[in-house]
Amino acid sequence: MSGNKDTPMQSPATEIEAGPSTLKRTKSSIGSSFAKISAYASDGNKNKEITQNIAEMICRDSLPFSLVEGLGFKKLMKTVAPLYKVPCRNTITDLIDTKYEEKKTLVIQKLRLVKNVSLTIDEWKDLQLRSFLGVTVHFIENFEMKSINIACEPLHDNHTGEYLSEMINKICDVWGLSHDKIVSITTDNGSNIVKAIKITFGRSKHIRCLAHTLNLVVDNSVNIPEIKLFLDKVRKIVTWFHQSAVGAEELRQTQTL
Repeated sequence: MSGNKDTPMQSPATEIEAGPSTLKRTKSSIGSSFAKISAYASDGNKNKEITQNIAEMICRDSLPFSLVEGLGFKKLMKTVAPLYKVPCRNTITDLIDTKYEEKKTLVIQKLRLVKNVSLTIDEWKDLQLRSFLGVTVHFIENFEMKSINIACEPLHDNHTGEYLSEMINKICDVWGLSHDKIVSITTDNGSNIVKAIKITFGRSKHIRCLAHTLNLVVDNSVNIPEIKLFLDKVRKIVTWFHQSAVGAEELRQTQTL
């Protein structure tokens, strides 16, 4: 009997009081778990937020769409968000295309409110030798210079001045840029782009890139016979060190003295 006195017994009333509280916490825990799972479902808020941020990261950092297919990226997302299912490349591509159209509409609306703009236009090739025409618009907003790349159009036909002029007019029409609003256009010194600007806007608005002009000056200067002879000797010296491991090592040691 003494054992019964030493061991406190929980009253039935206490047990009854603890029951509803425990049950309430259990229901709350189950409810929050289901809410968390639902948030990471394909139409859940958390899922949409993460997917939107992945698309924005790809655009801001110029990353390939195939990023989402990488094993390292999938492992990272499994660590930071185990319930999140990484979308496929096609899903990200469609999302970015949709976002582009939304941003494009906003930029067009912004450009309508700008009184004057300047353009820089450049023709370039990628590693596969495909040609593109890049166009960037510059304007002042709240006393701050703003620059937006509005086009990177593929070029297919012969890159004549007439063809480039046609492409430039097409880009300006798409973005609502009237010729009166454009006060200057900066390009390199290529004869075809110079002709295209003359056809499209006239000579008075054309500004030739200073950096490209200086580069042409340097290129022309090295064609002087004396300088050409000097550069040939320098090239031979450099070539010898590239082909001689012993000579290259001696050169490195001499440089560290």
